[in-house]
Formats: sequence, C-alpha cells, structure tokens
Amino acid sequence: MPGESSSRWLDVSLPAYGFGMAALHIPLDAGPKQRFWAEVLKAAADRINDPFLFIGDLNTGLRSIDETGRTFLCASEFERMTALGWTDTWRRFHGAEFEPTWISSKNNGFRLDHAFVSPALLDRLIACDYSHRERESKLSDHSMLVLEIGPR
Repeated sequence: MPGESSSRWLDVSLPAYGFGMAALHIPLDAGPKQRFWAEVLKAAADRINDPFLFIGDLNTGLRSIDETGRTFLCASEFERMTALGWTDTWRRFHGAEFEPTWISSKNNGFRLDHAFVSPALLDRLIACDYSHRERESKLSDHSMLVLEIGPR
C-alpha cells in the first residue's frame, strides 16, 4: 500500500503454504478510511484468481449485523468484497450470528476483525473463530481472529 497508510498494510508471501496474505489495519477517519478501502478493493480485484487472504482490523462490517446500530463507515466497501467474489471467513461458519470483537467505552459491541479469502483459497478453509481471552484479559482491545487453513 503506497502513501499515507503504508504502515497499516503488510503483504506477506507464503510460498511454502501456497498462498499470500495482506494484514490490514484500516484507519478510523473517514477520508483516509475511504482511500484505504479503495486500495483494498483494487488489490482484491487484481488478486481474485490467486490463493490469497485479506485479514485484520477492517474497522467496519455489515450494518445492523456486525453492530447494534447503523454507524459503520465504508460498509458498502466491505460488502463489495463479497460482490467481487471474496468470502467472509467467519460468516461462512457462523452465518448471521453476532459476535463482537471490540467493545466501546459505552459497552457497545462491534465485529471489526475480519478475514476474506479468494475463491482459490476457499476450499482449504477449515475453521474460523474468535478468541476473546486476549480482549477480556486486556492483552489487546480486540478479540483475536483464528483461521485454520489446510494444506494444498
């Protein structure tokens, strides 16, 4: 990711495991967030045929599903990932369930931590869950997203 948010995007190639990934921490502020999502969507379109994974704190989700209200910015960009052919790994296993990964100071829960896999990696996806111990013990302010990806 070039430019203002380059420290929030890490591309990793894992040839021994047969896939690549981008670890993301999308900004909260509207302008930078929209520009970042534009870059994510461009990369997602470019990598749709590769075994690839986008994972991280995406700071958005599905309105009224991944939050109790309708506050998410860039929810339409988040939905665009699915429209491009990417699979929300947690939803694949948990449907429309609500499981917050971050809790605000007002005690509102949000599912902000996500992973999307390309069609070329989808058949290797075995499991996707959250570990809340890290958040509950204050090691992090977010729950951990745990993916299990099988061999090629």
